[in-house]
Amino acid sequence: MSGLTFREYLRRRELGLKQPIGVQDLLRTKLFYNIQPVDAFTASAATGPSHGAVFNLQFSPDGKKLVSACEKKSVLVFDCVSRKQVLALREAHTDCVNAITFLDDQRFFSCSDDTTVALWDLRSSREPLCRLRGHTSWVKNVEVIPSQGVVLSSGFDWKLICWDINKISGDDCVNTTLLKTNDLMRTKLSPDGSKLVVSTSSGYIMVVHDLNLDNFQEDLKLFKPSLYRLMQETLTIIPEAAKYTSRFKKSCKNNRLELISDFPSGDESTAISSLEIHPNSWCALSRNTSAQHDSEWTCLHDIQELPRKNHLDEDEDIEIDRSSTNSFTRERIEYALSSEEDVNLGKTLMRVHSASLLKSISLDLDDLNEIPRIHKNKRRLLYFSEESNVGQGFIKEQAFSPDGRLVSSPFGFGVRLLAFSPDCEDPWTKQGSPLAPTGSKCLYEVRTNICHGNVVACTKFSPVEPVLVSGCIQGKIAWHQMRL
Repeated sequence: MSGLTFREYLRRRELGLKQPIGVQDLLRTKLFYNIQPVDAFTASAATGPSHGAVFNLQFSPDGKKLVSACEKKSVLVFDCVSRKQVLALREAHTDCVNAITFLDDQRFFSCSDDTTVALWDLRSSREPLCRLRGHTSWVKNVEVIPSQGVVLSSGFDWKLICWDINKISGDDCVNTTLLKTNDLMRTKLSPDGSKLVVSTSSGYIMVVHDLNLDNFQEDLKLFKPSLYRLMQETLTIIPEAAKYTSRFKKSCKNNRLELISDFPSGDESTAISSLEIHPNSWCALSRNTSAQHDSEWTCLHDIQELPRKNHLDEDEDIEIDRSSTNSFTRERIEYALSSEEDVNLGKTLMRVHSASLLKSISLDLDDLNEIPRIHKNKRRLLYFSEESNVGQGFIKEQAFSPDGRLVSSPFGFGVRLLAFSPDCEDPWTKQGSPLAPTGSKCLYEVRTNICHGNVVACTKFSPVEPVLVSGCIQGKIAWHQMRL
């Protein structure tokens, strides 16, 4: 450690002496390379019946409790000091529990395939404080903004719903549907609350910059991301989508839109089922399935507000000749705008994109008062890694370490730890600017822990301790400890 033993390092820290340059980074790197499985939990006669697969793991903000969302309607709570189960909510929902999100150190939300979101208090009874009802299909994740008293939930009814938790009366809560798009998979808020990131089953990511929930519904009313993405792919103006091009401009003050569609060579991205945001809100971590379903890819995309000179693409828009905008029938576009069927919008429209099969008619562009333009997506890919696609059909949830230097990724029957460099550096602060990374590079594999008897579905780092947990579809929860 730069000529300094760990004992000497601790002694200097106790005395308040300045450490040699580089010692902190070397210590962190050594810890990362020595993350090892140290303990595990599985259902037994003492803990109760099997809880099924573990789909999600979340630590309380103070790091004292770990809560797991489980397949068989259960929510399990663990003490992080003893690593023992301290509470089991066996009938938390009437179907699979998908995700947990803490409101504070004691209260948390759970969401389920039973279409509800429940609020729990660790200090009270085994009954939820309330159940939020508004979704019509599986609810896959919940995000909270405690300062605003707002909860955002999204599910496979393609809805993003905003709940005002300051106006809860029993199981009733004021809610607003902010967005509805046919291929919505996951939604995440950036830690600083300035961005909303949405992943889709069509292989692209949508970012809403300068998030303003007060104006969100008005600004993006009837906006269909899939329709806009289709317009980009075909260079065919669709008026219902083209009228939102102004929301992609950097001059847009609130709820500015951006679509991210660049992925590594060999990764024909389809369903982006896992999504996490860097602790400093610098990038989005996603996991997608390849078109052939023979592999999965971990990708990190920049989501910062970049100056124009830092973009690799100079042109913001593509100007389209009005005479070339008659490739789709009005009937099919109206179908895309109103369809409630469980379809992949882009692929459905592409299948009918044939003049020989359907009568093509001109689109009315009178409502566009200027030359039609289509926003051109910027290249945002920073880092990537190819993963094994073991356990097809299960969502594999990844996680950032609290300092953002390490990524934990489910890898078959274990966990793979990935870093930006062999020294586990922070590429943003190391180079003196949060805008530093350019181009795209392969993530570096730090180590792999094979510690489960079946496919790992989720991982999570403790916010306060050098601890990582992982859960598999067999129900085992493994604790990984950083050791010197």
